[in-house]
Amino acid sequence: MKRAFLFAHPAGHSLSPRMHNAAFQHIGMKGVYQAVDIEPSCLGKSLLRLKEPDVLGANLSLPHKEAVVPFLDEIEPVARRIGAVNTIIRKDSKLLGTNTDADGFYQSLMEGGYQPQGIALILGAGGAARAAVHALSQAGLTLWIQNRTPERAQQLLDSMQVEGRVFATQQEVPFSEVGLLVNTSSAGLSNLQETPLTVPFPELQSGATVYDMVYKPLYTRLLLEANEQGYNTVTGIGMLVHQARLAFERWTGQSVPASVMFDAVKDTLQ
Repeated sequence: MKRAFLFAHPAGHSLSPRMHNAAFQHIGMKGVYQAVDIEPSCLGKSLLRLKEPDVLGANLSLPHKEAVVPFLDEIEPVARRIGAVNTIIRKDSKLLGTNTDADGFYQSLMEGGYQPQGIALILGAGGAARAAVHALSQAGLTLWIQNRTPERAQQLLDSMQVEGRVFATQQEVPFSEVGLLVNTSSAGLSNLQETPLTVPFPELQSGATVYDMVYKPLYTRLLLEANEQGYNTVTGIGMLVHQARLAFERWTGQSVPASVMFDAVKDTLQ
């Protein structure tokens, strides 16, 4: 029996076990994927279990993606550039760290009908934004970031050696030049306690795409408003599915259709 894990804190809400266990069943491999709640102070010790011979590897979620780096034997260039590891692969007795978030994001973006045009505006400057910056800069797009703390956004660009503009407020952004809007923050959730996004949608370029990394709810207020204005919208579930699919392929050497993983979680989405 092969094993794989998710290390997160908290871990109980994760959809990853559904996706990966469906993938094991699809390829006919005896395997099990478990989500484990790991306190930050216990991360180093917990990684030791990944060196056991029946373990394929692990995924990492908040708050471990950056903290795990010093504990790994090897880091792939994509993870080093992004500054975060979301997938660990056991190679013999060593642990290799990589990142499938950026590729998962870009694949879901292209599947969602995105046609490159104009400038890409990223809302937020956290870990999710780093994956988007990597993917979009690799694709040759011009990047802008809007973040309440513009210094943090500038540090993100500088650390990844990416040229771009930074804005402190949405009112400063010339939206008429934006052909892709990517929300990487938690704003736009259906929770009334959240500060709503105030994107002036009629000002975006005609044919622009609006992408929200939030996937619960599947259609956030941001996407609903964008759709009402006639813009192409892409939900965050594709990124979740594709990053999982890419991780599973690295562990097993076998590919699984994204639809297998999506079907395993679609009944939980609203």
